Amino acid sequence: MTLQRADGSWELDQALADVLGVSLSDLVAATSGAAGDTEEVRRAWATALALVFLENRAASDRAEWDLLAAKARRWLASVTATPSGGGTWTDNAARVSI
Repeated sequence: MTLQRADGSWELDQALADVLGVSLSDLVAATSGAAGDTEEVRRAWATALALVFLENRAASDRAEWDLLAAKARRWLASVTATPSGGGTWTDNAARVSI
């Protein structure tokens, strides 16, 4: 997956939705109720989804994506936006069937 931004985050866009196999409108709807800057919410959600996808679907290739995942986790740790219902972004993303 080469959709990662230089800062470690991913964009919530059609390209990511296609990789995940989930409609973009469903992914955007899942951000409803999240607190914080809209752009940061969308990027945090996309980044968490990408991390869960890598862990679930590409575990055997971990050596290839482990560094980019670490960068994404660092970026997520700096995010001030919070998901609806509490918990972490990755906890919430793990509940999505991807």
